[in-house]
Amino acid sequence: MKRIILLLSTLCFFVSPYVQAQNEGSDAYYQQMFELIRSDFERDMLLPQVTSVTLPSGPLSVVKRMELQAKTNQTAEYVMIVVDKLTYDNVKSYIERYATDINNVTQKKITLYTVQNASHKDVKNLLVQNSPNLWGAVFIGDIPTARYEGLHFETGVYASWPCDLYYMDLNGDWIDTDNNNIFDIHDGNVVLGKNVEPEIFVGRISTKNIETGYAKLRKYFDKNHLFWSNINRFNGKYALGYIDCSWSSSSDLLTSASNIFAPGNIKSDYVICGVNPEFGSTDYLNKINSQKYDFVTLACHSDSSEHTMTGGGISSQTIINRDIRSTFFNLFCCSACNWEQSSTTVPYLGGAYVYGDKSSTLSLIGSTKTGSMLYFNNFNPRLDQGKSIGESLKEWWHQTCGAEHSDWEVSWFYGLTIVGDPLLFIPQKYDLMIKDNPEDIGIEPNLSTQINWNSPDIWVRNQNDDVLDEHQQPIYKPNGEPNYVYVRIRNNSKYTSAPDAALRVSARGDNSFSVQTPIGTIPAFSSKVLKFPWVVAAPLSDVSVKPTYTLSARINSVEDVLTFSTPNSPGSTADHILNNNNLARKRVAVLNIAPAYQGVSGYGVRISFDSLPGTSNYSIEFVEELTEVYGSPTAEAEVTLNLGDRLQEAWQQSGEEAMGISSYRSGSDILQINQSYAELKNISVNDNTDLDLTLHFNFLTKKLTDDNRYVYHVRIRDNATNEIVDGQTIVINKENSFDVRSAITVSENENPVLMAEEITIPASYNWYDGSMNLLAADTLVFDANQNIGEYILEVTAKESGFKDYSQISVIPADQIASISPNPATNLITVTFSKVMQQGAKIGIISAQGVNMGTIIFGQECSSFTKDISGYPASSYTVTLWDAGGKKVGSKIFVKQ
Repeated sequence: MKRIILLLSTLCFFVSPYVQAQNEGSDAYYQQMFELIRSDFERDMLLPQVTSVTLPSGPLSVVKRMELQAKTNQTAEYVMIVVDKLTYDNVKSYIERYATDINNVTQKKITLYTVQNASHKDVKNLLVQNSPNLWGAVFIGDIPTARYEGLHFETGVYASWPCDLYYMDLNGDWIDTDNNNIFDIHDGNVVLGKNVEPEIFVGRISTKNIETGYAKLRKYFDKNHLFWSNINRFNGKYALGYIDCSWSSSSDLLTSASNIFAPGNIKSDYVICGVNPEFGSTDYLNKINSQKYDFVTLACHSDSSEHTMTGGGISSQTIINRDIRSTFFNLFCCSACNWEQSSTTVPYLGGAYVYGDKSSTLSLIGSTKTGSMLYFNNFNPRLDQGKSIGESLKEWWHQTCGAEHSDWEVSWFYGLTIVGDPLLFIPQKYDLMIKDNPEDIGIEPNLSTQINWNSPDIWVRNQNDDVLDEHQQPIYKPNGEPNYVYVRIRNNSKYTSAPDAALRVSARGDNSFSVQTPIGTIPAFSSKVLKFPWVVAAPLSDVSVKPTYTLSARINSVEDVLTFSTPNSPGSTADHILNNNNLARKRVAVLNIAPAYQGVSGYGVRISFDSLPGTSNYSIEFVEELTEVYGSPTAEAEVTLNLGDRLQEAWQQSGEEAMGISSYRSGSDILQINQSYAELKNISVNDNTDLDLTLHFNFLTKKLTDDNRYVYHVRIRDNATNEIVDGQTIVINKENSFDVRSAITVSENENPVLMAEEITIPASYNWYDGSMNLLAADTLVFDANQNIGEYILEVTAKESGFKDYSQISVIPADQIASISPNPATNLITVTFSKVMQQGAKIGIISAQGVNMGTIIFGQECSSFTKDISGYPASSYTVTLWDAGGKKVGSKIFVKQ
């Protein structure tokens, strides 16, 4: 029976809540959707239509070029590759490499044919003649297009379109009633064992109407080879459903990215127009450029060359020039894969995704006409089972449409096609990982952080207490008792891991610690914590300065190998770790600013940098992590910096360029960090050996706040690449339950002696003058030696680094005991508190600044009388200097 084709010439399919209530699969379901999109017909009505096809006139040539036998006798299924001869002659080595790749991985027999002057019927005959055990076919180059035709529903407007189902259904009847070489009937005959279901799958690898040569085709085979070689094969990451407004309430589209990498939405995200404010062309392009999404379903109004997305369209020319990272797409986008509607200047959308020079996309499903896939739950779980794109589509046809296809199903689905390799699949293997940062979800490379040394899945405990996720500073125990290293391994896949995997853990800074142990099996999406004893080597003698250790963890597995086997830059540990989720490290020092206990307390940390990638120019950044939880060290403490000899020399030779850093004290090499972000700039080194620095955090009791936790990062940035290549994190825990304030007393004698009040914890007491020049170190008592002026006492707790400053002015006692009478008219007598030696002197100055004269004593005296009868009425200051010229007294009298 001839079918009247209902051509839904739509840009999209809007599904209302009413439509969802219909029986999905019934004509009423499709009819209701048609009523919602009737106005969209007008656009396709304006397009030129192919109404007939001219068959090749030259002699047919079909040549078997290659046959690779199956690698196993477990299956008789085989794959046929069909290539047009011109493409084969120009891309032969790439095509034969591809045949070898799929033979090695699928283990199936591969046959490769070239065709010349072939029609679509000739190619179909080739498939049918070889149909026993034929699993699927790959068309490469300009393989003839089979077309189907009919009338628009209720409008009577004609349309025809490419229909690859013709090649997939090997035993159905395809009839051309008007002899225009375009089919208009597709039927079966149960009695004769015929049906309309596909027996094989077909996909096209072709840059027809994308380019005039073969450069893009060769590039495609190169990136496809990386997949088949397991060099650039993903482990099953995340799927994205990007849903435009017309389908924001469609239950079908809202599961279109589910059940691919994990059950339900465990590893799928949705961005929905009207729900997510970021929805739009810019966000979409950013997301398909990210490393997160390996499979993307886009539901968007489209034609063959443009997505007409809400908020702004995206042309195929934009797509073909974009850096696209997603491996697979399902384009719920009308006519996006119609390769017959475009030219080399305006590529069709499906080809733009797959064959763009900067695209990582290898395969996609879309439609050559108005319509697309529906019933995604008949397709996605098959990918999740490890079946190929082509096999999953073939089985989707069986489950969705069955042995007979209604007119509506013809209208919606007869344009479905695969652009790219139909044999590609989601690898069925486990993916073990150790997080680099809390946001790490296993994507390789990890682009969510530049900090590659603070894995939350690695931590140390000083005791065997099994406390999870709380890192402590490793400590030396003289009795040989161990610390304990904990590592969490996560299974980031839906498969139980194999028992062959092992974990290796080592410590830089303590070369005695290195261990490897079996991980055992880990169920899907679960984790396991392994524990290792670690006897820490004896530290440096200065217990206030903590050594730094780098704990490195690596998962070794035959199946789950490193995705990137070598760093991007020679010697770069940083990108090697972020590129591979099998690797992680912990380089975090913990300072407990508190009274000493078990040697854990300390306020300084020594950092060595020996994993830098060779000769380069670096900047060292000092960064506070300021949050509601973490305070600011520079707001409460003196943060000082001592550069090691080689680093000091390199910085000085680079011109001592810095930001937010100043000299701590005059004449000292110690530097002080004054801002929440500080930097030593443009440090050039020839090698990375013996580069070290020491940081101290001396909290000032007068500046203490209620904050008790601080996180501080030291980062090494390669100025040539602007990448962070190494670093150290310091976690500071501070107790505020004590202070180091000390009172100063001054002895009452000729030579004043300053005495500090000894506090209750071990501390150092340093004395400075008013310009912070050190006068005496680590002493409670300081002899001022008759020197008047400002003195500063610095008290520093030896274990915690808490610091306080006290200031005092030293002025000797006034040695003028009295002036009498006062007020006076004629004579005054100045009496001294001690006998003044010969050479002492006295001076008198009026309140108006008039110098009334200076008298030098020619002999010892204990008093002095002066006639002031000639002085004008005023007040006068009498100043006394001893024989050494030191001012020792001053008093005022009044002349009446």
